Amino acid sequence: MDASLGRTAVDLPKGAVRSYDRHGADGVSVLEGRVWVTRDNDLRDHVLHAGESLVFSGRGRMVVEALSGARVLPCRQSVPVRRPTGRHCPNGCQ
Repeated sequence: MDASLGRTAVDLPKGAVRSYDRHGADGVSVLEGRVWVTRDNDLRDHVLHAGESLVFSGRGRMVVEALSGARVLPCRQSVPVRRPTGRHCPNGCQ
């Protein structure tokens, strides 16, 4: 089961950066565009395109940067599904 944060999508112009603490969001679904995502203590970089989602487990701040104009949906995820590049939100956090 997943729950978005009020189901409010965020529009990010190219180069815009947003950060979320663990209590604010632990995942993101990309509705439009392309973003770079990382998390405190995670050495991997994640580039997500429209239609892709990612959720992290554990504590730490998540940082999202728009590589192009983007629209994202920060979300909370209670049951992550493991994928080779990280943990992704089933159903796109929607």
